[in-house]
Amino acid sequence: MANKSNIAVPEAREALERFKMEAASDVGFQSHLEKLKSQILCGF
Repeated sequence: MANKSNIAVPEAREALERFKMEAASDVGFQSHLEKLKSQILCGF
């Protein structure tokens, strides 16, 4: 069984990263992270 942090097919890493970013964007997670990041940087 593959470790959670290891990808069984190394060539799939880029596609997996794109999929994760697209899925996060679809559920609004990315915008939440940007808002949180700006609050931390601005001291709010």
